[in-house]
This record gives sequence, structure tokens and C-alpha cells, in this order.
Amino acid sequence: MSSSENTTKVHVPAAFPTLKKISKKGYYVRLVCKKGRGVAVSLHRALESITSFHVQNSNLSTVDDDFVLTFALDVTACGFEINMTTLKLWLSSAFINEGFEFNTFPSH
Repeated sequence: MSSSENTTKVHVPAAFPTLKKISKKGYYVRLVCKKGRGVAVSLHRALESITSFHVQNSNLSTVDDDFVLTFALDVTACGFEINMTTLKLWLSSAFINEGFEFNTFPSH
């Protein structure tokens, strides 16, 4: 069993990621979730699992009892057209796979 298979995933309530288009193929992404043991590690694992796109930069900060993860994403490398709704669902699945549970429905 590898070390990644042996880790326990945290279950963290979070808001769906918000996206803003910042260039023809670039997006700014923001995700807010509650702080807790192992949450920062899970956020970074989810971010590292996004291999279909190029994460240009990222920042993890705290505001009160929340973590705020922001990152810039370049979708040029994916090789196909992608709309904001599909991208939001794709990104959400990366966080769900790390144990995040979204407590609001995504807005378009």
C-alpha cells in the first residue's frame, strides 16, 4: 500500500470554487473552506491533482476560521475548448476526491 493510499481523507465543508476569467485561456479560482487538522494538506493535494491544466501560481491564507485558496489557472495546455461551467465541475471533482464536501450549489 502506498503512502497516498494509506492516508485518511478529511471531510470538510466548503463553498464551490468561484471562477473569474482573466484572459482568453486564464482563470482566477477561489475556494473557501473551514480550517481543521489536515485541511491544508488536502487543499494542496487537490491542487496538485489538477494535471489537465497549468496552475500558474497559488496562495493559501487564513481568514478567521477559514482557509482561502486562490490560484491562477491556464487552460491552454488541455488541448480542447472548455467553458466556465465545465471547468468549475472539473475543479470541484478534484477537491471532492480529497474529501471536500460542497455545501452550496455552483452558480454559473
